[in-house]
Amino acid sequence: NRSQLSMFYTRIVCVDNMKNEIFFYLQIIGWSLIAAITVFALASTCIVRCCSPVSFLQLQFWKTYKEKENEVLEKKSVEHAKEMAERNVKSFFESVAPKPFKTPSRGAWEEISMLYTYSETDQYYSTIHKYAEKKIKNTHVSSSFVNVDIPAVLDFVDGSKHPADSHI
Repeated sequence: NRSQLSMFYTRIVCVDNMKNEIFFYLQIIGWSLIAAITVFALASTCIVRCCSPVSFLQLQFWKTYKEKENEVLEKKSVEHAKEMAERNVKSFFESVAPKPFKTPSRGAWEEISMLYTYSETDQYYSTIHKYAEKKIKNTHVSSSFVNVDIPAVLDFVDGSKHPADSHI
């Protein structure tokens, strides 16, 4: 009985030791994976920033500009939509023709909604900036040209990253 009991106890201890050893190795693998991903992310961020076509200070300005432009666009969009809604509701309830109301054309919305393409020759900070500058020159933005080589450091411009993700 005692020999069977001691063998049983030995098996339980061995199984527990094996479980602990497996857990230990899994912990090492997990932390190694986390460390490798962190090092890779840091290295890729450094490399992208070192190869950036714009300086650090210009990039900071650009990010600030884009953030402020988005805030102003949202605020103006809300104001404009409210004015248009008030005009239409007033027209409905008073049964009168609505007063003329200027609003951007569909083409204008499409131009400012295009994916931003970085150009070393034209210095625009966004598609709205490009649209406004081209509007001043009385020319239209060509929507047929799309530059695929957008530097990774400029990802925040087209809105693919949230402002919280775009820290420097």
